[in-house]
Amino acid sequence: MPSSSDQRPFGKYLLLRELGRGGMGVVWLARDVSLKREVALKTLTDPEAGPSEVERLRREAQAVAQLRHPNIVQVYEVGFEAGRAYFTMEFVRGASLDRAARTMDLRRKVEVVRDLASALDYAHVHGVIHRDVKPSNVLVAEDGRAVLTDFGLARNQRDPKNLTVAGTIMGTPNFMAPEQVDGDPEKIGGRTDVFALGSVLYLLLCGRSPFERPEPMATLHAVLTVDPPPPDRVKAGVPRELSTVCLKALEKVPAERYATAGDFASDLDRWLSGTAVLARPHTASELAVRWVRRNRLAAALAGALAVALGAGGWALLRGRPEAPRVEDPAEEATRARREAARGHVDAGGRQMEIADKCMMTGRGDDLRRALAEAEVRYGLALEADPASAAARAGRGRARRLAGDREGAVADLDAAIAADPGAGAAWYERGLVRLSWFQEARDAIPGAGGGRAAEAARGHQMAAAEDLKNAAAAPVEPGQEWRPLHARAALAFLAADFTAARRDLDAALEKNPFLDDALVLRATVRLLETPPDAAGATGDLDRAVQANALSAAARNLRGVARTLAGDGAGALADHDAAVRLDPRFAPALLNRGRMHLRAGETAAGLADLRAFLERFPGHPRAPEVRAEVARVEER
Repeated sequence: MPSSSDQRPFGKYLLLRELGRGGMGVVWLARDVSLKREVALKTLTDPEAGPSEVERLRREAQAVAQLRHPNIVQVYEVGFEAGRAYFTMEFVRGASLDRAARTMDLRRKVEVVRDLASALDYAHVHGVIHRDVKPSNVLVAEDGRAVLTDFGLARNQRDPKNLTVAGTIMGTPNFMAPEQVDGDPEKIGGRTDVFALGSVLYLLLCGRSPFERPEPMATLHAVLTVDPPPPDRVKAGVPRELSTVCLKALEKVPAERYATAGDFASDLDRWLSGTAVLARPHTASELAVRWVRRNRLAAALAGALAVALGAGGWALLRGRPEAPRVEDPAEEATRARREAARGHVDAGGRQMEIADKCMMTGRGDDLRRALAEAEVRYGLALEADPASAAARAGRGRARRLAGDREGAVADLDAAIAADPGAGAAWYERGLVRLSWFQEARDAIPGAGGGRAAEAARGHQMAAAEDLKNAAAAPVEPGQEWRPLHARAALAFLAADFTAARRDLDAALEKNPFLDDALVLRATVRLLETPPDAAGATGDLDRAVQANALSAAARNLRGVARTLAGDGAGALADHDAAVRLDPRFAPALLNRGRMHLRAGETAAGLADLRAFLERFPGHPRAPEVRAEVARVEER
C-alpha cells in the first residue's frame, strides 16, 4: 500500500491519505472518482491476510451495512480490488470524541452520550453488538453529529457463524465489561455496550476512565473487582443524579445495568429535560451485599465483628437505618406501569427524532422504519398505561407521517380528550383535517354544491377549530414554527392567501424541512393568478425530499408538472403517489387521466375502472363513469 503521503489509484478510488489503523485494518481517506465524493476506505493491513481476516472484514461491513441511523457510520460499498478485500463508508469530517470533548460543556457531553445510546439501541434491535465502544471510535462531525464507527469487533447475533470463540478477550481494557473480561461470548449482549458507553460517560464527566490502571492486566482486574468512585465525588460540579445514571450503566452484573441502551438514553433524556431520572443510588444495605459478594473472607470477619458489637454496632457500620416504606400494592403496580409507559414513550420519542433526521436527508426507507418502530414503542406504552396522552399524541404523529390518517385521528382524539392543553395534538389533528378538506374541496364536481360541498365545509370548520387551538397553545422551545404554520393554515382556510404566504415563509425560515408547510405553500402558488407552477414544483421538490412517504406531495407535484408541460414527470409522480398510498383517490384518478393524455388507453382505462371499483361513492364517480364510457366508444 502507498505511504500516507502518496496518492495512488485503488480500483475506482484514489487514496489520498491514511486516517488511522488498528491491529487488522487500515482506513484511508479516498476519492470515489466515478461519483466524485470523498469516502473512508478500509482494507486489511496485511496484503497476505488469510481467509479468517478477510471474512472478519466482510462481516464488519455486512454488520454496519444493514444499519441506517444518523449516529452510525454509513457503509457504501463492499468489494475486492486486486484480490484485496475492502469496504467504503461515509467520510465524517470532524474530530474523535476524545479530542472534541475538550471544548464541550457538560450538557453537550451528555447529549452526545444520549445520541450514542440511541444509536446502540437501534443497532441492538437489529442484532448488532458493537463490543468496542470508546471515544476514539466516535467521530464528532463539523455539524455536531456524533457518529459511531469501527465495527471491527461487532457481533451479529442473527448470524449463526460467529468468529468469536470462548476464552477470547476482545475489546479495549478501559471500556470492557466484566463479561468481556471473562471471555464468554454467550454472556455478551446489548448490556455489554451499555457498560462501555457508561465508561465513556464517566471519562467525559471525570476526565479519567473508571478503571484505568498503569498496566492492562491491572485494569482488567479492576473491571472485575473494583467499584469506581461516584463521578460527583471525583469531579466537582457533576450533578448527583447524572452520577447515579452513570454508575447504573457501570454495574458489574449485567442484569443490574439498564436493560437496554434505549433505557440508558431515556434516563439521560430525563436529566437533560430536568425531570427525575429512574436510576437510584444504592442503599447502605445494598452496598453491603455487593461488598459481601466480592469480599467473602472480609465479610466473614465483619460478621464476627458484628456479633461482638451487637445489632446497634452493625447498624453503625452499615450506616443510618432506613425508615420502612409502606406502599399499597395496587398503587405500586400503577406507579410501575406508568414508569414503564414513560420509558416506552421516551423510546418512541427517540425514534421520532431519528425520523426527523431522516426527513432532513431524504431517506425514505429509514423514515418508514423509524416511524414503524416509533409506533411499536408508543403501542407498548399504551399497553402499560392506556391513559398516556403522550403516547397517544406521539403515535398519532407517527401514523400521520406514515400516511395512516384515520389511525392518527383516533389517537389524537384520545390525546386531546386526556389533555386539552396539548397544542401539538391539536396541531397534528388540524393537519389531517386540513388535508381532508383539500381533498373534499378538489372532489366537488363541476356542477358544485350538494353533499360534496357540505362535506368540504365540515372538514374546513373542523380543521379551523383545531388549528386555532394549536396557534393559541404555549410554544415549546424549538417549536416556534408551529404557531406560524397553524396561522398560515387558518389564513388558507379563510382564502387569505397573502397572509398564508407571509406566515408560511416565516415558518419555513425556522424549519426548512416542514413538508406540510411546503405543500401548503405550493398549493397557494397554484391557486394564484396566473399559477406559479415553477415555484410550486420547487416547494414540492423539497417536500418530497423531506417526507418521501407523502403521497399528497407526490400527487401535487404531478399537478404542478402538468401545468408546466412536463407530462412524463407528472405521470411518474402520480404513479409514485399511488404506490405510496393505494387508498389516495386523487392520485389514482390523476394517473389514469395522464395515461389517457399520453395515448396509453389501456392503462388509463384500467386506472379509471380501479378508481370506480375502490371509491364507488366518490363525488367524482359519475363524471369518471361518463369518461370511461366516452373512451370505450372511440
